[in-house]
Amino acid sequence: RLDLQSSNFRLRVVGRPTPQEGFLDAEAPTMLILALDTTGDRTYIETLRQELIRFTANLPQGIHVLVLNINGGLRIVQDHTRDAALLRQAILNYDITGFPGFLENAREVAVRSDRMFQRNPIRVATVFITDSNIQAYKRRYSATDLTNQLAAIKHDLLAATAPIFTLRLPVQTADPDVIRTADYRDIPLVGGTQPGVGAGSEESTSGELKARMAARDAGNEDRLARTYEGVIREISTSLGGDAQFPLNLTGVSTALTSILHRIHGTYILVFPRPDVRAGGEVKIEVETVDAAGRKLDLKLNYRRTLALP
Repeated sequence: RLDLQSSNFRLRVVGRPTPQEGFLDAEAPTMLILALDTTGDRTYIETLRQELIRFTANLPQGIHVLVLNINGGLRIVQDHTRDAALLRQAILNYDITGFPGFLENAREVAVRSDRMFQRNPIRVATVFITDSNIQAYKRRYSATDLTNQLAAIKHDLLAATAPIFTLRLPVQTADPDVIRTADYRDIPLVGGTQPGVGAGSEESTSGELKARMAARDAGNEDRLARTYEGVIREISTSLGGDAQFPLNLTGVSTALTSILHRIHGTYILVFPRPDVRAGGEVKIEVETVDAAGRKLDLKLNYRRTLALP
């Protein structure tokens, strides 16, 4: 990790050079919010618990952890601490029953993280860990409501200031009627005859209709699933974070390590509120320079848009 200082960063907001009002480097104290949203198979969740225990037990100095449970509501499982024993106990005991809660509670988690940042000169980062999928939400929302909900949460979270990271766990299901996102393919029509070819019996026509309806429903579900995962990815990357989608449980440890690396290497630049109406969005540009003002050839990952509340 490079040892960059405030003077190494040049900031432009709405196209204009903008002074910094505050700066936190990669050694600043950090509040890590773990927002757990897991409702899956208990054997599978036990594996996740062990990965989280290893993850929290090996955090660098200066990182405190707040553990939230957001499935079926929002509850504090463990207030902020560096105590590995307390974090272990919280992870072992948090309740995995209930409905997924990412859509309903992500805004409130983002609000809490922003309040922490505003009260204290610390870095704050939120990590959502979820196994939610579009099928679970379909039990409570229509396709139209889901689409509107996804659009609303995307808009609202663009106003958050703290980076957001998301670890979307691989979907586990024993139900053959539940189509997992990774299983989507072009679904061929089965049964019946092709339109306009032969007379076709009433039975075959009925089979064709059912097949077409099934293909249509699967297509709609596919689009919703891709929209859901796309929103998760866009929210995280737009806010200077990252989204990880491991294909299996063995990839969870690597994903957590990647997220921690990104959080530990984060710099915070504070700038005055631009003269833009409430509800508007502003474009942010950041570049790095050396002591002589020459541009450094560094790949930066930062939020490029901020929605003003």
